[in-house]
Amino acid sequence: VNKTDVVDPVPYYDRGTGPQGGTFLDYRVQVSNAGPSYGTGVKITETMTPPAARSVRFVCDTTTAGGSTCNSPSLCSVANVDSGLGTALPAFTCDVPAGNSTTGAARGDLAAGQRKTIFLRFEALLQPAPTGDVFSNVAVVSANEPDSSTGNDTESEPTTTRQRIDLRVSKTSDQATVAINEPFNWTV
Repeated sequence: VNKTDVVDPVPYYDRGTGPQGGTFLDYRVQVSNAGPSYGTGVKITETMTPPAARSVRFVCDTTTAGGSTCNSPSLCSVANVDSGLGTALPAFTCDVPAGNSTTGAARGDLAAGQRKTIFLRFEALLQPAPTGDVFSNVAVVSANEPDSSTGNDTESEPTTTRQRIDLRVSKTSDQATVAINEPFNWTV
C-alpha cells in the first residue's frame, strides 16, 4: 500500500468558507499486488488520529483525488463520521474499486502485477494551533489470500493544517521627488 496526501500543508478555512467550503484533507491510496496470485477481498483498514484537542470527520471515498463527489455506492464501510477531541476515528475499511479484466473486474479483486486506487476525504473541524496541527492517517492493506511480504502492508501519512496569515507590504521613499542620478532610499 502507498498513501499520499494531495496537499500538505492544508490552509485552514472555517466550515462554509474558503474555496471548498471547509478544510479538507484528501488522500490517494494505491494498493498493488506483486503476485503471483490473484487477490480477492482486497481492502484497506483506515485509522485517522487528530492532534490533541482537535477533531476530524471522515467525509467519504471520492471519485477523484481532491474531489468532492462521493462514490455511489461507497467503497468504505462508513461515511460522515466524526472523531472526539484528540481521539482517533473508529477504524473503518474500504474495498479496492471494481476494474476491468486486466486489473480485476470485481470490487475487492486485484490481479497479480496490477494496482488500484482509492481516494479518501477527511475534514478538519477545528482551527489549528498557531504553529499548525498534524493529523496522522494510517492505511493497512489485507486480502483473503495469505501475504508473502507483510512489511509493506502499512503506510502512514502525516498531514499538517495551518492557520492562514495576512501579509502586507508598504514602500516609501526618503524623498518626494528625485532628479536624474540623485541617490535616494526606499524603506520597505
